[in-house]
Amino acid sequence: MRYRIVEYIQPWEIDDFERQINKLILSSYHFPKDIQIIFDCTLNVSDNIVDWEKSKISKDYFLEKYKHIENVLNNYFVVEFDTNELIQGCVDKRRSIISKQQDFVIWLDPDIYFTEFTLVYLINASLSINTGDTFIITPEITKYWDDSWDCITNEKFINEPTNYRDYFDVYSLDTLTRNNDVYIKENNTVKFGGGWFNLFSNNIFEKISIPTEFGSYGWEDLYVMLCSVYLKIPQYILCGVVVSDAVKFTQNKNYLKNNLSIVKRPAESIMISQKEFNHIFSNFINNNKTNIL
Repeated sequence: MRYRIVEYIQPWEIDDFERQINKLILSSYHFPKDIQIIFDCTLNVSDNIVDWEKSKISKDYFLEKYKHIENVLNNYFVVEFDTNELIQGCVDKRRSIISKQQDFVIWLDPDIYFTEFTLVYLINASLSINTGDTFIITPEITKYWDDSWDCITNEKFINEPTNYRDYFDVYSLDTLTRNNDVYIKENNTVKFGGGWFNLFSNNIFEKISIPTEFGSYGWEDLYVMLCSVYLKIPQYILCGVVVSDAVKFTQNKNYLKNNLSIVKRPAESIMISQKEFNHIFSNFINNNKTNIL
């Protein structure tokens, strides 16, 4: 089985990325046999992201650190690192893997904290599902934003306030997972955040392609969620395994970014409207009226 972890990083996220890599290396000691993990990452160092001539830190610093991380990771995974300047955002990156070979795809963002057991639990869960070859598996989260996220919220955090993630200690996740019972259950809908360590059967992206109209940022997770609900693609929750971003530890987080001359990124500002999104989703429904599982 081939699992492809897909990640896009900006230069100022290189240290978050290194932290994740160190955690994933610990994960590698727990993998089942005959499992191939492909780590597919793009670092964007293009001039339309950073004006390097005006920056206090050189482009070479990030390229050399990226190469170092690649060399280390190459001892544990199949590594496909690049600096493809056509990839201008996470949506571009997720769209780019459609033509590649894998059995499962994992979306990961560099600001997400997870335990050394998250990846192996995801893999084991994917191998244990015998109700079909098309599904999504999502770890749990702490209390987020509003009650609509409760369906993927770990039971220990259900009664916390909706801003709980603002002060949650993400470094407690390893101990939390060790002490939790881990199992999967089917969700009665589909709910996830884009890069929260979600695992997808690869054939989902044969049924649900990510429209080019979405550009480089935005809408792809909502689109895949709604399309999956329409096609009746099941989502399984990996109960007991929690991921989170680290709002509590964001003070001085921009120590790298503040030393770079950031260029305004049109990829993030040119996002389609809700009306345009609704039109694209309506087209999907019209084109898939006979393809429901």
